[in-house]
Amino acid sequence: MSFLAGVANFWLDEEGIVRGECVESADLTLENTEEMLRSFVAIRKGVHPLLMNVARVRSVSRDARRLLASPETGALVHGVAVVVATPVSRVIGNLYLTLNQPTVPTRLFDTQDEGLAWLREQFRSALRRTPSGGPPPERMT
Repeated sequence: MSFLAGVANFWLDEEGIVRGECVESADLTLENTEEMLRSFVAIRKGVHPLLMNVARVRSVSRDARRLLASPETGALVHGVAVVVATPVSRVIGNLYLTLNQPTVPTRLFDTQDEGLAWLREQFRSALRRTPSGGPPPERMT
């Protein structure tokens, strides 16, 4: 299942990792970021790690960055690997991490493979933190 939310496409892979990719020259505003998050919520059940490719993003508004770093958004994911394969996306990513300080583990990566490796470890860590006797975080296969 895949959702296109104006500025980004989301899908849940076979490992239970939600993958997102922004469209070419995307300008993230509060409005389209809210739409993007609604699509993200629709595609997943439970809490999942997120691999987000922002390499083609042109800009991110202050309000969009605040929403993405909020505790409410952080409650949706175990960890976020942000793929920043261009100089512009790396600057945007570093601003986001420095100024907005997301509430969940979030790191920047040059490649999707590096981001996936880190998320796999984060997801295993999240499973180990599940209280004994309780169900593990939901995972779709």
